[in-house]
Amino acid sequence: MMRSISLPLVLIIVGASIFAVTDSGSEAREKAASKISREVLERRREAARKIFRLNLERCKAGEALLDESLSMWSERLLAAELAMIDNPADRIAALKAHVERQREVARIATTIAESGQGRDDVAKYFLIDAEIQLQEATSE
Repeated sequence: MMRSISLPLVLIIVGASIFAVTDSGSEAREKAASKISREVLERRREAARKIFRLNLERCKAGEALLDESLSMWSERLLAAELAMIDNPADRIAALKAHVERQREVARIATTIAESGQGRDDVAKYFLIDAEIQLQEATSE
């Protein structure tokens, strides 16, 4: 009889200790993330913005091939912006800017594809993905 009572008690204690360890791990990660200075986050955002802009200009001028790296730099810029945002309105604005960047990349890709010099399917994928992210954020 004593055995049937102690097994559930042991399970409760083990479960509670696992929860406590998991919870303290989450808190540790949040504390570490909050220690990143705003200045470092801003430098990362500006670096991503500069790389995207310069690569975009090179593609427009025909100095560089348009590949998925341009869309990936837009995603990195979005991630850097989102890491600095505290409110939903600014989050939506960052997602809208990302959609616009991806639209511009898709327009360039379509022009290149129409000339027979490349494809636009990858750029279209990244645009659709950006639109999905924006729709998900606006439906929250």
